[in-house]
Amino acid sequence: MLTAKGAGVAHRVSGADARRNDPLGGKVGLLVTAKSQPPQAIRAEVIGTDICMALGLAINSGSPVLAMCRALVDAGQNPSSRLNAYRAETQCLRVRSIGEAANIEVNGNTRFTFVGERKRRTAPPMRQNRRAAS
Repeated sequence: MLTAKGAGVAHRVSGADARRNDPLGGKVGLLVTAKSQPPQAIRAEVIGTDICMALGLAINSGSPVLAMCRALVDAGQNPSSRLNAYRAETQCLRVRSIGEAANIEVNGNTRFTFVGERKRRTAPPMRQNRRAAS
């Protein structure tokens, strides 16, 4: 929690004073400290067009990075972890959250579909506008 004018991080308070009212009137039970850090990014290697390897897992799929994200979440990794995919020493893809990417799959002509609880189709690709012949 920031101090009144946003000057810095508030000190941790123990006991009954740990739950305070925030400026909007709600209760605040968790104080943010400077020691909070996001989960470390997972490094994945993409080999060819259909193989992805990370943390001892090897996935062979048409969309290997998305399948790797599903496998990592199933293996118990933190769903908010990032994943950086590399081809040799070049980073080719960055996934913001493996939990979000685990809910996406590619269907047919590169259309993305959300799976699981948020299952819905996205819009099909747009047609190109053509100018009328003069």
